[in-house]
Amino acid sequence: MFRVTLHKRHLFFLFSCSELELKPQGKLALTVVKATALKNMEMIGKSDPYVVVHIRPLFKYKTKVIDNNLNPIWNEKFELIAEDKETQLLILRFPY
Repeated sequence: MFRVTLHKRHLFFLFSCSELELKPQGKLALTVVKATALKNMEMIGKSDPYVVVHIRPLFKYKTKVIDNNLNPIWNEKFELIAEDKETQLLILRFPY
């Protein structure tokens, strides 16, 4: 797990929401590039890795699955909405 603090120079301000919801404070632009030397979790063949990225569990993004590869290259870009730049965590999960 990584803790990411957003700085003002990285924020793009958004429109307001309802007073009952957290208000977006900006966007986090993220690129998942690659992984190297992953541990093989398969009995036959190689793992089919992917990455799940989220700041809030309700809004998850998933890279494409790279079949049969322990050194996958994704080069996928995501924009995540940051609602609390001081306390939110960026979660990168490799579910294999």
